[in-house]
Amino acid sequence: MGRNVEPKWLPLDKIKTVRGYIDEELDNGRELLGTLLKARTKPHVMDDALLDRVARVNKKKREDLWMYRGQMEHWLGDKRVSDADKKEIDGVDAQVKAMEETYAEMLSLADELREGSINRIMEMDDMELAMRTLMGNIKPPKGS
Repeated sequence: MGRNVEPKWLPLDKIKTVRGYIDEELDNGRELLGTLLKARTKPHVMDDALLDRVARVNKKKREDLWMYRGQMEHWLGDKRVSDADKKEIDGVDAQVKAMEETYAEMLSLADELREGSINRIMEMDDMELAMRTLMGNIKPPKGS
């Protein structure tokens, strides 16, 4: 559904349902971010196909955040919105902002990791790989 199509907005009584979905999505995003952060010290374990997927999926998710913002505007425009509802909507807004930050960080990290991915290692000739390893630019894999 694109921005040219008006979504079917949910009623006020679905705030907690939407909040639960957003919380779960944010938890999943933070978990993936944690995995990517661990790879920062060993980017050679990542390949371009995986990093391309991370970038593609998170870019799409970030672009779709407008739907949550539109939903919040819809709720706030409802004459029946209570102070408790507004507080819950504020919580949704904070989570959406956190999602946006998480997606942006993952996109940045995917670009960073791509510089040291296994694809970059395999593109090097033996001499370049040896020199970069000896200079400390590339850490050799640790034995198991």
